[in-house]
Amino acid sequence: MNIEIRGIYYKAVKNVFPGIAAIVGPELGKCFDDIDGAGWYDGKAYFEAVKYLRDHISPPSMVLVGNEIVEELKKLIPELTTARPRALALKVPEFYANLARGPDAGAWLVESYEPGKAILAENGATTSPVLALGMIRAILESCGAYNVRAEILNERSAGSALNRYLFEWIHPSGE
Repeated sequence: MNIEIRGIYYKAVKNVFPGIAAIVGPELGKCFDDIDGAGWYDGKAYFEAVKYLRDHISPPSMVLVGNEIVEELKKLIPELTTARPRALALKVPEFYANLARGPDAGAWLVESYEPGKAILAENGATTSPVLALGMIRAILESCGAYNVRAEILNERSAGSALNRYLFEWIHPSGE
């Protein structure tokens, strides 16, 4: 896989699993040490670890990793806590481009948006759609949305061209 990712991904996994080396092995685990959240890193070790975690832990645990990625992401992109849902939706492709780069990075896009509802699609390097679901849900909640409902509509692992996600929410602005 030819992709570089921001260090926030590595930091988030280590925050949720402080003993990551004991889970994925010391060789892979050492890749999670001494990481700068804003730095760029080869994504191979991260995606190997996430694949291992996806295959060995419960989906709710993967959601926690997604939530933690957002906590790290807020340090890099503070507007995640102040923007409204529509503004965030319009910036999804830009946000992703600032987090992953390279020939295998793929892209995220907003297929549809209406107040309180969006369908996002991606052909990015996501190896765990549940983790991505947790990320987007946490982003919506960080900007004030509540009663967020999230659902995976399609998965590449099941033969779809894209991972597709449905999000529904309530926001005080009506967006």
